[in-house]
Amino acid sequence: MILRNAVINYWMKNRAVAQIHYLKKNKVQIIEDFNEEEVSVRVEQFLVNYIDSLLIYSLKGNHFKEFPSLPFVMIDSRVTLYYLNSETQVITICMPEYENEEMGYFSFLSPIGLQLLLKQVGDSVTLGECSKLQDATIQSIEFSSVEN
Repeated sequence: MILRNAVINYWMKNRAVAQIHYLKKNKVQIIEDFNEEEVSVRVEQFLVNYIDSLLIYSLKGNHFKEFPSLPFVMIDSRVTLYYLNSETQVITICMPEYENEEMGYFSFLSPIGLQLLLKQVGDSVTLGECSKLQDATIQSIEFSSVEN
């Protein structure tokens, strides 16, 4: 059990570091992809908050003891949403190159991805297009390796 925990701890820290590296390396391009200046400023601040949260998470190895459960939605998360109409939906937040909305894979840069990142179990969110907004509650958050 100790070896398993050590391997998970090491692996999850590496995943967090890889995400931080990707976001820092591509930060300018990510922000430029959002045309409106007001949105770009919000996205930039959001990326800073996300990177800070990942750094804190990766430094506190005690969070990994609940693996595969995660304390908040991050890239590589499988999120179970519970809608007010009693339906559930499972979606995965991923890197842009793995996005496939029909299969339930949403880029962290998509509107749904941006709305869910950093949310926790029990948080309420409003998701969807302007004409089809739906209220949902986050039921669970688990790690999901999209690449494998």
